[in-house]
Amino acid sequence: MVACQRNAWKDATKDMQTYGKQEFWYKLVTDNPKKNKPQEGEQVKIDYTLQKGDTVLDHSYHRQKPVLVQLPASQYDNFFTKALKLMGAGDSLLVKLPVELAGDLLGQYGDRFKPEELVTFTYRVHWIKDAKKLNEEIQAEATRVEAVRKMMQKTIADYAKPEFRKGLNKTGSGLRYTIIDKGSGSPAKKGKNVDVHYMCFLKDGTEVQNSYQLMNPMSFVLGSQQVIDGWAEGVELLNEGGQAILFIPPYLAYGDIGVDGAIPPNATMIFYIELLNVE
Repeated sequence: MVACQRNAWKDATKDMQTYGKQEFWYKLVTDNPKKNKPQEGEQVKIDYTLQKGDTVLDHSYHRQKPVLVQLPASQYDNFFTKALKLMGAGDSLLVKLPVELAGDLLGQYGDRFKPEELVTFTYRVHWIKDAKKLNEEIQAEATRVEAVRKMMQKTIADYAKPEFRKGLNKTGSGLRYTIIDKGSGSPAKKGKNVDVHYMCFLKDGTEVQNSYQLMNPMSFVLGSQQVIDGWAEGVELLNEGGQAILFIPPYLAYGDIGVDGAIPPNATMIFYIELLNVE
């Protein structure tokens, strides 16, 4: 059976090049094979498909959020990053490899494949950003985030003043808020999937969580009760690209229970939120 499977591989990979000792097979589509290829530390924007034979199981082309990958040092390469390093900007690549070598990139589709079966990926590189420019952008973002943190500490100190609280916007539920930038993109509505960066504070200024530091924005469907009520209500005040500060009373946050070790009972929560994407 294994011999038969290997023969099937030969048919499926006909006219494709072999990478290494049959780590994977690939076919490059390019208008210039001498294009600069991405190097260690550089970032690429890509799209991909995951296929079983001719059936597309997953792809990135429907997503508003780009797929960005920073190329690791060669000792940390896997087949995915090795494949990306074969392409220049504008190039596409067809890749086939045994299912057991595809690892976590199969995600929920792993059980669709039998042992010894080939997996097909396609990749397209839209652009390559050199390491210097990427590091400059990372530093600029770190500076911006630190400025937001300082602004939040001042805002939290001001919140202790009754006259400041009276000047805030307030919804019928009791959520107080101030909109820094409404945003110009798609509105956040119930049923939409949103990606939100945030900083979370107690009213004494204690920082509870910071998604910028974790490099992991919150993704959830509005109206699905995946987040506290005040947070969901605040996000719906914005369009994509918007920013706001939310002052959330306990009954719209974590109530009289709180969160063990992080948020005390009956805590007013203060959030800075940035609506990144609406899908």
